[in-house]
Amino acid sequence: MATSAEGLLKAEMAYYDEHATELLLTYPNRFVLIHGDELIGTFESHAEAVREGVGRYGQGPFLVRRTGDKQRTGVILGPVAVPMLNFRAEGPRHSAW
Repeated sequence: MATSAEGLLKAEMAYYDEHATELLLTYPNRFVLIHGDELIGTFESHAEAVREGVGRYGQGPFLVRRTGDKQRTGVILGPVAVPMLNFRAEGPRHSAW
């Protein structure tokens, strides 16, 4: 059984790698949420994509990655803490990460 992040997210990373050019051209500078071999959605922020992933899949695994990023980052595995937003008159502000 795979225990590394890359092993657990093999299908998601393969999907991203296979569709990287298409994703970048269609969704430039957006965060994509991938589960298995399916694109679930695209989002303006990492936090939005993570919230959707946690809402759908709990602890995962799922992949959140910005289109065009060369590094394999944004992997979500295990328990996560999604930052809360504090809303004030001047607009949303992130609480401590």
